[in-house]
Amino acid sequence: MKYYIFGAGSNVFGVLKFFGLENIIAIIDNDKDKTGRQLKGLDIISFNDLLKKYNNEMIIISVINYYKGIKNQLEEKGITNYYCSPKMIESYYKISEICNWLKSINRKIIFYDINPWSIRYCQLLKQNNMAYLVKGFYVGDSKVKGIKQELVEKNKIDSTDIIIKTGKNQQIDLKNEVYDLFNFHETHSFVKQNENLELYKFKNLYDGQKCFIIGNGPSLLHEDLEKIEKSSFISFGCNRIYKIYKTTKWRADYYCVVDLRLIDAIKDDIQTPVAKKGTFAKEFYYDALESINHLGDLYRFKELWQDVNNEEFKFTDDIRKGIYQGFTVTYVMLQIAVYMGFKEIYLLGVDFTFVAKQDGKQHFYDNDNVDVFDPIVVKNLYKNDLLKAYRAAKRYADNSEIKIFNATRGGELEVFERVSFDSIC
Repeated sequence: MKYYIFGAGSNVFGVLKFFGLENIIAIIDNDKDKTGRQLKGLDIISFNDLLKKYNNEMIIISVINYYKGIKNQLEEKGITNYYCSPKMIESYYKISEICNWLKSINRKIIFYDINPWSIRYCQLLKQNNMAYLVKGFYVGDSKVKGIKQELVEKNKIDSTDIIIKTGKNQQIDLKNEVYDLFNFHETHSFVKQNENLELYKFKNLYDGQKCFIIGNGPSLLHEDLEKIEKSSFISFGCNRIYKIYKTTKWRADYYCVVDLRLIDAIKDDIQTPVAKKGTFAKEFYYDALESINHLGDLYRFKELWQDVNNEEFKFTDDIRKGIYQGFTVTYVMLQIAVYMGFKEIYLLGVDFTFVAKQDGKQHFYDNDNVDVFDPIVVKNLYKNDLLKAYRAAKRYADNSEIKIFNATRGGELEVFERVSFDSIC
């Protein structure tokens, strides 16, 4: 089966990896700056281009937070053969991992509801004669009834079989083991057996100590980093922090990068070790990171989905089970720092300003066409979500006897208490 993918954002990389490039016709996007280009060898086309050639193929909407607008766009043109993707770049396990787990239990698998995800799993498992598709008999949120009797009559199921529901809002009246395909990391023991044990050594490693989380804002000065280098503070760096290494002896103890577009942009740019002790990155991007030199020891974590519709974001103190996204790498580093046991965390170079390139600098380095994000677009789309993330970090810290201070020289982030950097170092 061939698919169109709607949306060329971060989530598309997971969708492509799940279904395989050979099964994708093209990628659709409404962004004129993206159309006409290619991604992973696939054409990125406009919606109008789709309409000229569309022949009722399945369209997978890869956009997560703004999918309703795309659904409306499709339905206005009479297109109803679409399916909304779950978040594929976070703690959604690789298809090979789940298939291996399912094979290992040696039981029959019933995929309840027919959709692109259940079809894909059955394609991979059918050679073992252990997977079956069953059409769902539900409408909206209504409860599924009578399905067990029907399946038994068709000799499709017995009490030892595993049922995996693959539709939305399903409730199933069965005594069998029932798992949610789109929420594997919370609904079965597989995740408990596969917690990221390599991260365990960082638990309270720096209990009670102080650290710096260094941003890439225009206020960042190499003179300040020199002072940190001479102090006893542990420090975290991120993204293109290595660009300041030419002017300072300071090096981040830990490095963090969380966006695949940025990884693609910097992979040939890093010419020196980025950190003394290692790099933290999403597990999903591990393959892309392995080919980059100078990252040191790689520590993988699963990214946990954050529902942007919630007024209060989630924050974790156990990164072995995953780290919540917050639309900024700073939020990831805060959760890592808390897990490591730091009780005083200082932000530096976290300006939280959104300046158009022609009006000034967005980072400490020059605007030399290296940015992969338009700061004005980020401001318009994500500023409120960024604030929710920072407020969640402060809320957790206030309830956990942890202090987070903003030592940035200037900037516009006022969520955390301000302190003077010169009074610290």
